[in-house]
Amino acid sequence: MAIKNADKAYVMRGPLFAAANGRMGFYSFYDQIFLNADVEKRYLIKGGPGTGKSTFMRTVAERAEVVGVPVEYYRCSSDADSLDAVVIGGRVALLDATSPHSIEPDATGAVDELIDLGIFWDTVRLEGKKDEIKRLSEAKSRCYRQAYRFLFAAGQVRDASDMIVAPYVNKEKMKKTAQSMVRRLPRGNGYRLKIGLCNSLGMRGIRRFDTYERSAKHVVLIKDRYGLGAAFLSMLAEAAVWQGLSIRVSYDPVDTTRPDALLFEDVGVAYVVENSDHVSAESTLNTGRFIDISGRDKRREREEYKASRGLYDGLVESAADFLRQAGEYHFELEEIYKECVDFDAQSRFCASFSEKVVAGLAR
Repeated sequence: MAIKNADKAYVMRGPLFAAANGRMGFYSFYDQIFLNADVEKRYLIKGGPGTGKSTFMRTVAERAEVVGVPVEYYRCSSDADSLDAVVIGGRVALLDATSPHSIEPDATGAVDELIDLGIFWDTVRLEGKKDEIKRLSEAKSRCYRQAYRFLFAAGQVRDASDMIVAPYVNKEKMKKTAQSMVRRLPRGNGYRLKIGLCNSLGMRGIRRFDTYERSAKHVVLIKDRYGLGAAFLSMLAEAAVWQGLSIRVSYDPVDTTRPDALLFEDVGVAYVVENSDHVSAESTLNTGRFIDISGRDKRREREEYKASRGLYDGLVESAADFLRQAGEYHFELEEIYKECVDFDAQSRFCASFSEKVVAGLAR
């Protein structure tokens, strides 16, 4: 079967995230990633926890890959072992459209189509477990609220950390360095911004994917001194506009205004802010070069900055603890729903649906 325009989108070599748990609560990039002109058809999947939404999407995606159609996988920011979405051939998206990333359909049937996996529930059995479902759902929600309180506080502390070093940052030097690096790259075919997060903080702790590094030919590791990595990446992104380059940007899950990785897709060059994981890179850039500070000021500011970062790390860890507790309730809910789903019937429906999607891509 010939698939048309299967290489229309630049496909990343690994999974990404499309949302985050952070200082402002749950933050979704669904609109920026999936509601664009490239995606011609969206299937909005509804269903409770444990009803097979992730398995459904994965099955359809794997069927497409069998016939040579590239697929981008977006993992769930709260449970990185599950899927939030897949984009098939750059043209068809399957999305988990349940809370908290609920989506209202656009041009229902023509563009967006609802897939309700709830039709495979045994509602009578579920009604018998309603008290337990309500108890677990409320407990899970309480944990999320507590986690978001700690993450909000962490964001405030990070802002305070930035203020400590702000008077000593040589922004002009940083901007010129970023512009110089981008000007060395070949001109692209037109600026375009796409989003895909590498990191998440969820019910299984912190998860990071090395997708940007794997998708690049050349990786630049940013040695992040005084938290300037995000500012430098922002300046690289601004310079990409004038060079006509297509970029993919990842954002910090705690503060989704701060980039933590950037990929120039046209030329295969990635800039990645250092983290606790080992990152294999061809070159490095130390943001300490953009700090002008000396003498007693240097020692005092370092101590203040180190203390604030320690407080930040503690708040994030407290948030992670509550997210892990939320996970315990969530996985209990999943088990309840799994016992009440006719997965054989759902599997047959999924097989038929997969063929429909692949056939549609051939048109």
